[in-house]
Amino acid sequence: MEEIELKDIFLILRRRLAILLIITISIVVITGIISCFVVEPQYKAFTTLLVGKSQNYDKKIEYDDILLSEKLVSTYEQIINSRLTIDTVISELDLDTTYEKFKKNIKVYQLKDAGILRIEIIDKDPQLAANIANKLSNIFISNIKDLLKTDNVKVIDEAKVPSNQFSPKPIIDIIIVGILGVFIVSFSIIFFENINNKIKTEKDIKKYLGLPVIGVIPKNLKQKNIKNNEAYIFNTNEQTRSNVFEAFRTLRTNIQFLNSDKKIKTIVITSPREKEGKSTIVSNLALMISKIEKRVLIIDGDLRKPSIHLMFELFNYKGITSILTKGIEYKEAVQSAGYNGIDILTSGPIPQNPSELLSSNKMKVLLKEIVDDYDMVLIDSPPICLVTDTSLLSKISDCTILVCASEQTKVEAATTAKDLLISLKTDILGVVLNKMSVKKIPYYMDQYFDYYNYNLKHKKIKWKNMK
Repeated sequence: MEEIELKDIFLILRRRLAILLIITISIVVITGIISCFVVEPQYKAFTTLLVGKSQNYDKKIEYDDILLSEKLVSTYEQIINSRLTIDTVISELDLDTTYEKFKKNIKVYQLKDAGILRIEIIDKDPQLAANIANKLSNIFISNIKDLLKTDNVKVIDEAKVPSNQFSPKPIIDIIIVGILGVFIVSFSIIFFENINNKIKTEKDIKKYLGLPVIGVIPKNLKQKNIKNNEAYIFNTNEQTRSNVFEAFRTLRTNIQFLNSDKKIKTIVITSPREKEGKSTIVSNLALMISKIEKRVLIIDGDLRKPSIHLMFELFNYKGITSILTKGIEYKEAVQSAGYNGIDILTSGPIPQNPSELLSSNKMKVLLKEIVDDYDMVLIDSPPICLVTDTSLLSKISDCTILVCASEQTKVEAATTAKDLLISLKTDILGVVLNKMSVKKIPYYMDQYFDYYNYNLKHKKIKWKNMK
């Protein structure tokens, strides 16, 4: 396990609070049911004996007698637990038990700094527990007289019938189990969270990859399944005041800032593995860029499992493969996305040799031609750890963005993806952390937008179209 800071512990427990409460409450409820309805009540009766040296009944007990009695206590404990004493008790009380079982319910010990023995008996019958304690002490004293020819043991307190059960104690049991449950479950959560080898937060990106995080996209998108790929294009009329909208706008702003020096026009967006949300990032990023009056073209560079045409509900009978194999003009294959400023170039029919097509000189010429007509070109490429297609596209593009999904992308896959891109001498613009749990994002973000939406709803502020 790696070192973990105190604030990280609180964040982990806050994030897993539901699990912590459910498990702890379940343990407490089960404990209460067992204590109240399953386990038979046990009662404890006790008697105390004073041990001294042999003396007349009318003579006072002196301090030297007490010191001597302490030396005799260990011997007397063995006699009380002996088969001779216990078998006699079982016989006289006609108990249905054995020596071994009976001995388990006896506890004999010396009170601290005193020559006093305490005999405790536990039984499910309170009256029987008191009878056994008294009988055991009487037979023990009788055996002492017969075996050691001494009468130096006197009964101080006879056993009384206990009114309250010794065990179980439901309230105490529930409190103890509840406290222990919280600590054990908390430790287990922190332990398994810490050994989890998946990317979870921005801190993990910086720690394991050493790359800048240029965007953090919340997981609370209203997503729909498209052929097992989670993808969603948000409605800008409804979502413009949400934290999701703000997250994509922040991503756009960061790219603009980086673009001021690098003059970026073509960006390949990829991920280490499948289903990490790169197509969703491409689509919504294009929408955000178009809102600042920029012309954007989305190219579906995944010639093996294309999805862009499904997201925008477009046809795919012609696209990149049609341009590269049949020689048609690219403008004939470009389709409108249905949003101002956004065009789509789908993959076209799935070819048998996607790598050869993407590495061809025709693909380089096509990309150069496209760049002259658009302000930004976003290429949705296959997962880089699975096929070489992304490597080929990265070589002919200005830069690459790596998409990692929180709680999904493994550290090994992310580092492998980074190493592959570095080996290609690709300019890695940064990492977008997708599907981030809202609980991991600073809490003030949601509160800020809740407050804003409340004021807007009650017409305390006027809404104007955002760019």
